[in-house]
Amino acid sequence: MIKIKGIIVDFDGTLIDTMEHFKKVAGIIINKYYKIPIEEAERLYIETSGVAFVRQMEIIKPGGDMNSIVVKEFEELKLKGIENEKIDDDSIFTLNKLKDRGIKLGISSGNFEDVIIRFLEKENFIFDVVMGHREGFEKGSAHFQYFLEKTGLSKNDIIFIGDSIKDGERAYSFGIKFIAKEGIFSSDRFKKEFGENQIVIKKLSEVLNFV
Repeated sequence: MIKIKGIIVDFDGTLIDTMEHFKKVAGIIINKYYKIPIEEAERLYIETSGVAFVRQMEIIKPGGDMNSIVVKEFEELKLKGIENEKIDDDSIFTLNKLKDRGIKLGISSGNFEDVIIRFLEKENFIFDVVMGHREGFEKGSAHFQYFLEKTGLSKNDIIFIGDSIKDGERAYSFGIKFIAKEGIFSSDRFKKEFGENQIVIKKLSEVLNFV
């Protein structure tokens, strides 16, 4: 068991199942403006996931003259597929159990902050700290540091749960523990990247077995 006092949970793909939808939207738009085959564009989207889409496009097409248009269209279209999404019962159960144990809970997302706030307004759960994307405040060290400041915890006290390779890289780079959630990446891929001892879960409630 890992003794912790705070958990930061990634949003897309970890807390709600949006990544398949986002992948398809990204593939279509990247293909539209850059003529990259849709299947390859979808692969590039998944491989670079874990950061804001504006950063993903700079990785996929560094300095691309259509990047701003791609990002604007993606941010507009992706929301149409998640308006009716909800945090599933397993995740709500888990979050309540963790809160009952006195664990501080944060949500971290590459989505714009207002999108996360609007989404959470319809959910029957309140996070202690909500962090979305804005200029100078992105997923990774900025979010992690903000969570520590808001909760008064230290790096040794917290865990980040995410579903992408970049989520793990950012957690370990910052010096905090990471639990990987299968979805867009398999357990084997996570263990290949982070070692055989990497904890990988299939659903959020499995976290209760480790903390």
